[in-house]
Amino acid sequence: MPLAIGESINHLADTFLKSPTLHALCKNPISTAITIAFVVMLIALYIYRDATTVESLLTTAARLALLSFFTTVGIIFLHDKVLTTENVETVDRHAYADIYAPRNNIGVGAADVVPVVPSHQEYVL
Repeated sequence: MPLAIGESINHLADTFLKSPTLHALCKNPISTAITIAFVVMLIALYIYRDATTVESLLTTAARLALLSFFTTVGIIFLHDKVLTTENVETVDRHAYADIYAPRNNIGVGAADVVPVVPSHQEYVL
């Protein structure tokens, strides 16, 4: 049986997002970007904890968090625009499909079909 990584990630995400607080946090792109920037800042604090620099460790981590925040906001907004555009195209495609190919079977049965026969030929069933 092959390892289904995508299904495992989707199941983990569904389990993670069952919490109303985490779902609300991940639903808003700004709060998602703030969360990612905070995690990046914690990682920077951990990685550079023993570094000797001119500026303080907190200043370096805050600068990294700010840069990662703006980068993440830009990427998330671009991603949101792509998903919104795809969703609008899909909805439009389904709307036109409903117009040109209705989902109900009205007028499709053999009893409702009227054959078109040229006037000089006889129609035989």
